[in-house]
Amino acid sequence: MARQRLKKERLLDSKVDGKDGKNTGIHKKAPTKEKKKKSNLGNIFINIAIVLCTVSCVWFCYAIYMRSWFANRIITPHPSIRILNSNSSSPALSPEKYWGSYRPQVYFGMKTRSQKSIVTGLMWLQQFKAEVNLRHTCEQGDRLPSYGWLMHDGINFGVQEIKENDFILTTEFVKRLGGQHGGDWTWRITAKPQSSAPENPVISLLFYVASDGQGDLQPHIEDKKRLVAVSGSSEDLGKFTITFLTPTDLKSRNSKYASVVCGCALPMASAAAQPL
Repeated sequence: MARQRLKKERLLDSKVDGKDGKNTGIHKKAPTKEKKKKSNLGNIFINIAIVLCTVSCVWFCYAIYMRSWFANRIITPHPSIRILNSNSSSPALSPEKYWGSYRPQVYFGMKTRSQKSIVTGLMWLQQFKAEVNLRHTCEQGDRLPSYGWLMHDGINFGVQEIKENDFILTTEFVKRLGGQHGGDWTWRITAKPQSSAPENPVISLLFYVASDGQGDLQPHIEDKKRLVAVSGSSEDLGKFTITFLTPTDLKSRNSKYASVVCGCALPMASAAAQPL
């Protein structure tokens, strides 16, 4: 019995530090407050990340659903009666409005109301200048003093004035009703120098005709240097001819004026385009 007591006492003594009397080796130290705080913050961040991921997934699914829902509402036709028929742009319904200056964002041009129309337009530039600027589309960078329609009834005629720094362009058009495609139309482009211009400017007027993939165009050149007409045909118009007359000037103004007349004629009883 005595021996067993001595062994137990020795075992207890070996587990106790003799200097400080602290227990060593067997019992683990309790976690400190800093470690508890770090573990709590980590759990909080993980929970926040899980919540954000869940919310993002839900929002993404909702956005896709709403997008498809709105798309279906947009392409779904309204059950009410249509205001315009599918052939509302045909010349048979409103021949007086078939041709017009339906060219947004260009200074001057003519086309029909059909989706695939023959397109005509005007471009110009002033020669013998350090910087040559081709005018076609209405751009703020052109820095024109002014341009716009002075008169336009929306159907039969229109007069526009375009002011450059050295000259003024006047574009005029008039229509003549008749036939099955809205009749004929005629342009007149007049150029005159500004009173403040140091000398008479040299201007090049460029007329163009284009088709939207349907029909054909055939230019007619006179003396291998002057375009006198463009003939062609299209599905909407049939056969047509655009004639360009020679430029004219006014002798009373010492030839400082110049006018160019061109016109589009469709097959009619009288197919000649007349100047203004």
